[in-house]
Amino acid sequence: PPFAFGGIASVCHDLATVLSKKGVSTTVICGRSDTIEITQKNPHLQIIRLPCFDAPPRFLWFQLQNFGLFKKLLKKFSVLHIMNPEAGATTAYIGKSLGTPIVTSIHGTYMYPLKKIVDSPFSTWTFKDVGFKATAYPMHKTLYNICLRASTKVAVCSLSTVAELEKLHPFLDTKKVVA
Repeated sequence: PPFAFGGIASVCHDLATVLSKKGVSTTVICGRSDTIEITQKNPHLQIIRLPCFDAPPRFLWFQLQNFGLFKKLLKKFSVLHIMNPEAGATTAYIGKSLGTPIVTSIHGTYMYPLKKIVDSPFSTWTFKDVGFKATAYPMHKTLYNICLRASTKVAVCSLSTVAELEKLHPFLDTKKVVA
């Protein structure tokens, strides 16, 4: 917030605010800016907004467009927390190469929206929804793979999410998963 609202944005905002109020130096890196914009919210919370091409899939353009900036920015952090694997694969890749501990939060899997379409009546399907969800599946799986393999810990919101992750990513070491 204030440029994006939704579950992940709200969780990220709340976590960053709580950590900073406890004196933990916290930096949030996000998109939705035309230029690099740095805001110091309080003595312990900094928000860095990076440029993002405003067309789907935004999460992919954000990473590709800012790869060089990520390589520079991520060197200074002692822990990286990825709030969305689809938008955090670059962070995971760079963080792992730096040897930085990585926590990835999983709020749900990429299969859920696809299942909702398949489970809905055929008459409600749109070419756009089915086409995007089906063609994006390999991309989403790849981005999740990168994050899950690089992560020191994986935080999930439910045991059913753990079960779904185990089916989709059999390599996942469940000892590093916290529900």
